[in-house]
Amino acid sequence: MSNIRSILSNYLFRYILLCIGFITAHYVSAHLYVWWCVPSGVKGYVMSPFLTLSPHCQFLRWVTYNGGVCINACWVLLGSWLISKFQFLLNVLVEPPNDKDSCAKRCVQDSEPESEESEPESCQEDEDEVKEENEIKEEKEKEGKVEESTSRTKLRTLRNRLRYKKNT
Repeated sequence: MSNIRSILSNYLFRYILLCIGFITAHYVSAHLYVWWCVPSGVKGYVMSPFLTLSPHCQFLRWVTYNGGVCINACWVLLGSWLISKFQFLLNVLVEPPNDKDSCAKRCVQDSEPESEESEPESCQEDEDEVKEENEIKEEKEKEGKVEESTSRTKLRTLRNRLRYKKNT
């Protein structure tokens, strides 16, 4: 008995039952409307203006329409819940694509290592790539061979970071 109560008190189970109820009501009312309110043949064509005004046909139309609206709401609610559960995936997709050092920073912040040895391998690889790129850029700056595309990329990255910070 306590298992049944715990299952019925679960919000997800209630939500699923509610959606199944709306789907069933929508399905049954749509088929009953066609069967009772819109008979086939010439006789059904002549009778349909009178039958559509009857209370049971109006009720079936109401259930069909509002059942569809509630099914739509079930999908929206399910989608919103999934987005809230997998929001970390959206954060990864929203970040600027050229910002390689943000991955390393994010990995370091998420794992909060006590020393460099406990840092995940992927973050360490990203940090190594960033260090190599910075060394190459410094060498080019010393030689006076700074390319315009590099400065444009930096500006684009900074703009994307500012937009991301403003949106969050």
